[in-house]
Amino acid sequence: MRTFNITVNGQTYVVDVEEVGGVQTAAPVRAAAPV
Repeated sequence: MRTFNITVNGQTYVVDVEEVGGVQTAAPVRAAAPV
């Protein structure tokens, strides 16, 4: 599991990405829209 900080339109989100199998792939993670 890897953790990344993602900034979208000035809003920062912390996302966890699980590495699956021998190929590093990231499942898309949809963060909640800021209110």
